[in-house]
Amino acid sequence: MSNPSPQNPDFQRVFPFRRVANFRDLGGYAGAEGRRVKWGCLFRSGHLADMTARDMQRFKALDIGTVIDLRSTLERDKDPDRLPDGVRLISLPMLDVANEAMSKEVHAAVETRNFKAFDPCEKMRRMYQLLATEHTSQYRQFVQAVLAAEGKPVLWHCTAGKDRTGVGAAIILRLLGVADEIIINDYLLSRKYVDQLRRLKLFLRITRGKKAVEIVNTLLLVDRSWIQAAFETIDKQWGSFDQYVSEVLDLTAGDIAQLRGTLLDGRV
Repeated sequence: MSNPSPQNPDFQRVFPFRRVANFRDLGGYAGAEGRRVKWGCLFRSGHLADMTARDMQRFKALDIGTVIDLRSTLERDKDPDRLPDGVRLISLPMLDVANEAMSKEVHAAVETRNFKAFDPCEKMRRMYQLLATEHTSQYRQFVQAVLAAEGKPVLWHCTAGKDRTGVGAAIILRLLGVADEIIINDYLLSRKYVDQLRRLKLFLRITRGKKAVEIVNTLLLVDRSWIQAAFETIDKQWGSFDQYVSEVLDLTAGDIAQLRGTLLDGRV
């Protein structure tokens, strides 16, 4: 177990925000040279548009200075983040076109009850491949923002905090030398902590039947094969993750050493 932080002295993995889903600390994972990711530095979550007054107090206590919003422009404009004064907000819109297209496909399938042509697992695998290849600029800026924070608390999020956010978390953890199996297990925690939109599913069950609920259930979950699809796509297109780090993320050995120096502690 790594050293506690003032922001997270109890090594808390998941934070019980009332109106923020899937709010997690990435601390404690074994990284490069047997050092562990510091607690209270790297946070991931769902969107921050609906924070209550108590949520806001809890957020302030974490001393997060930078928030990185990975939602599409439409998602962001519809539900802008509610943040304390003084927090730097960086917007890196992803999936503007893909999200809208998938939403239309889901809507059409549910309305017509024609589910034969809609494979939600395959749609999600393709989305992760798209994140790896078409949003390189956003992930480069994301990593640069984490680097620029110099170890001070940073949070990144999308809508549910599982897909775009999950790929971002996986990239950061890989840069810190965390093993892939640990990264995947952290990614899979979203199965338990993402907001499952129970009322929507109940409505669909009543009005559109069991198959509609199954599709929505799949889209709201995470799957090992999806995150693997992102990394397999990176390996296929750039040859290796190291090449991706150099050519796409534009990180030097010095940058990686800085990340590890500020985000890993000295204890095994």
